[in-house]
Amino acid sequence: MEFTDIAMELSKEAWQASFHHPFILQLQEGNLEPAIFRYYLIQDAYYLKAFSEIYHLLADKTSNQEMKRLLKQNAQSLVEGELFIRQQFFKELEISDQEMEQHPIAPTCYHYISHIYRQFAEPNLGIAFASLLPCPWLYHDIGKSLNLKPSPNPLYQQWIETYITDELEQQIREEEALVNQLYRESDETDRKKMLDAFHISVHMEAKFWEMAYQHQTWKSDLQSLETGEE
Repeated sequence: MEFTDIAMELSKEAWQASFHHPFILQLQEGNLEPAIFRYYLIQDAYYLKAFSEIYHLLADKTSNQEMKRLLKQNAQSLVEGELFIRQQFFKELEISDQEMEQHPIAPTCYHYISHIYRQFAEPNLGIAFASLLPCPWLYHDIGKSLNLKPSPNPLYQQWIETYITDELEQQIREEEALVNQLYRESDETDRKKMLDAFHISVHMEAKFWEMAYQHQTWKSDLQSLETGEE
């Protein structure tokens, strides 16, 4: 079996959790509270900045020319696509630099970014590459699912349409082919690390919606630990 088949089988429960989260369901219905969406966008801005940086770092580090080309292409696509749309959202919702400063990076966002950087430290760069794949793949799947019943909220529908482009689908297919190749070329130890890296990223994606939905902060995260809540 290919890496993508094995990884999806191992992560299917966490994968499906994103589709059933209230953030996603209410976004499609159009009744997601604007404050929740604003908080998501702010935290996602932190994440996307790091995600873009990792693309460049991996491209500079790898000697695999196909990986280098794809990573640089993906980094550019991120700037021209997702990050560009985010700038429009920020303007429309009047999210200022001051508001960004008032909302420091939340624990889940911090942990997700830290997880990806941790994989970059592995000698086998296929492990880091595996940790990056869930983000575009999951968002594309969510976008296609939500677009079957477009959101009545124009802003939320614009967010959905960001992830259903032919360009993104092609990017994902190329990433899948490359990560499958890297998996075949890896030993058993690194294959497990690739699967673990993928699974953790899928789990963190599901947690990301909850982070935004609950307006998670370091203080609230500590309070949940003190009360025994998850």
